[in-house]
Amino acid sequence: MQALIIILLAIILYLSQAIYFSKHWTDNLSANISFSKTHAKIGDSVDLFIELTNKKRLPLPVLYVKFKTSRTFLHQTTENSAVSDYYYRNDVFSILGNQQVKRSLTFTTTKRGYFTIDTINMVVNDMFFRRSGGCNLSNHCALYVFSDTLYGRKELQLTKTLIGDILTKNLYADPLSFRGIRNYTTSDEMRYINWKSSAKQQALMVNTYFDTQTTSVVLIANFDTHTMIHKDQTREYIVKLCATLIESMNKQHFALQLLSNAPDIVTGLSVTTEMGSGNEHVKTLCEALARVNITDSLSNILDYFEGSQSAFTGQMSGVSYVVVSNYRKQDLLLAYHARQQEGYSMYFVCPDKPENFAKNEFYAAQPTSTKDNDRYQYLPLHNIYLWEVLPDEI
Repeated sequence: MQALIIILLAIILYLSQAIYFSKHWTDNLSANISFSKTHAKIGDSVDLFIELTNKKRLPLPVLYVKFKTSRTFLHQTTENSAVSDYYYRNDVFSILGNQQVKRSLTFTTTKRGYFTIDTINMVVNDMFFRRSGGCNLSNHCALYVFSDTLYGRKELQLTKTLIGDILTKNLYADPLSFRGIRNYTTSDEMRYINWKSSAKQQALMVNTYFDTQTTSVVLIANFDTHTMIHKDQTREYIVKLCATLIESMNKQHFALQLLSNAPDIVTGLSVTTEMGSGNEHVKTLCEALARVNITDSLSNILDYFEGSQSAFTGQMSGVSYVVVSNYRKQDLLLAYHARQQEGYSMYFVCPDKPENFAKNEFYAAQPTSTKDNDRYQYLPLHNIYLWEVLPDEI
């Protein structure tokens, strides 16, 4: 009889703890996963912190914490993990009442992008390791991994050439920075004539001023590709090229704006930024490039050349438009030529392998009449920069 009572009490105790445990194990239990930094470059080491807090007396002898991160993260340890489309982590914790537990994991970034951990899944065993329960907790931590930049000898030369051409076109005489007086030439404007000095010298004299630059660059990144071969690699290379131009132009104190036809991985809209300058703005531009989603769901790049989304609003002074595009078919070249003819400062940067460039490829072919579309007028394009890509880069 006594043994039966003991067995009955044990059953009641087990069931009571199981019911109580299932109802209260999540009380005052919190979990948080965070990165040691919010921004990184490819190849940087980043720590991932797991923090659990149990603010109740009830201990949790076995608690599984599960989450997923990008498979592009190269972790130092692979135990308790699995890799498929994501890197799945399953860590085991034992946490007492009123205790906080922290754990860190170190990984290396290998690819640019915007990475988040939004959900934590927790599974627990009761005091007798017989029953389990689970819950999902919301979490938010984000890591920007910025794109590599291209600083080989050829890339540096092309970048300097492009920036030099833009600077030369955007130099103007600053009327507040007086330099001196010289003899008049036929190329001088009448407004610069110094009449007082001309009367003294009995010859026309003009004021001269120091040159000043005022340069704003609208960077139009087209992620359409000229062919379907290696299109993803080509698109990633365009991201690197844009990052290189942004970094180099910022050193020249350019004001910069980025427009693209690639969707933002967060919003789904085309990646764009406002015009701005300075290091903080460059950070914003690099964040935008990190969020570029390399997919086939691209908007029409020609929307930036005409219509309600046009980047050409009539302001021409001090504004240069740099089109970065591997795609170079007639619809884009005609739009480029039309804006160039209107007086806009236009530059076309085309990245590709040298063998893929055809002879006399960059021209705008316009029909000579609407009735006969077989006859074309071949119009030259100016400021075309062939950006040669190394064989192993695309």
